[in-house]
Amino acid sequence: MTIRILLIMALLINIQVCYSQSREENNQKAAELLGNLYKEVKYHKQSVSYFVNIHAGLCAFELWVNDMPVERYNGSNGAGTIHLSAPINTHILKSGVQNWELKLYPPVINGVRLETLPESIKVELSVEALQFDDNGSMRHLSQPVSLFSTSDTKKNARLISATAGRGETIYRGTFEAKIPYKLTGWSESEDLTQQDSTALITELIEQYETFCTLLEDGKTDEIARLILRREQETAQSLFYNKAKNDDYLQRVFMESFALAGQKPYPLEKYKMVFYGNGRMVTLERTDMPYEPALATKNFNADGKEFTKIYYLYFHKPKGSDKLEIIR
Repeated sequence: MTIRILLIMALLINIQVCYSQSREENNQKAAELLGNLYKEVKYHKQSVSYFVNIHAGLCAFELWVNDMPVERYNGSNGAGTIHLSAPINTHILKSGVQNWELKLYPPVINGVRLETLPESIKVELSVEALQFDDNGSMRHLSQPVSLFSTSDTKKNARLISATAGRGETIYRGTFEAKIPYKLTGWSESEDLTQQDSTALITELIEQYETFCTLLEDGKTDEIARLILRREQETAQSLFYNKAKNDDYLQRVFMESFALAGQKPYPLEKYKMVFYGNGRMVTLERTDMPYEPALATKNFNADGKEFTKIYYLYFHKPKGSDKLEIIR
């Protein structure tokens, strides 16, 4: 083995060691930034967790709260039924009236989507307030409140639109929520639908490309700074204690953003989508309904490939001309 080869090998080893140390240092900085979110959380004794429950049969649906998606189901279960319960605190910025919207579509039967909704469609939608103690025990703060039922569509919902033959039907309504906190979120953000769409999507793509580079380079400290505002509001809305904060840091952040060797897929087949009444924007795939545009290729310890997807919702704070992550 020549001296030149030995020098090259030594250089490669040194680069790898420095790279590993750099990643470890970045992870440590990210942990310092996101590991203490719980210290800023208030109102632990008044904590409340709102959940929406939906029971649906013979349909596909989209469920929204305050113009943010909560659950989406493509109806592939055919004639079967599905029951889901989803937390919605991160969609609630303050106490008072909250808006919900339910879009119903025909289901898939024997591999083919029906053209119209069956007459026997059944949907029940409700909301309830729960409280969890530090040990995870749950108690009901209220009885579930019915928001919508196909057996009584006039009681709590308003029919917004229905295509001919009921190919798509939309209902909307409201409910009251009482929470001890108040978040700014996107409530005072700029209306992005009024901005130049070409310039906006160009800026949005740049934000995504920057995020992809950070993921690939293991710059978790910079990622942590970019999502800090989002995670601060999430911590408050979910009433993080130290245990919840630690769980988020290890199970969510470190097992996604901090994965070594991530390779972002090319940014393609996307469209710009607005949320939060036009005050948030994101990129979603056009070939896979509901899927975010950002995804990475990864390999586990056994060499098996898997994909991670990343939801990023951007806004421009009041008076700002720069996109920032808010959800």
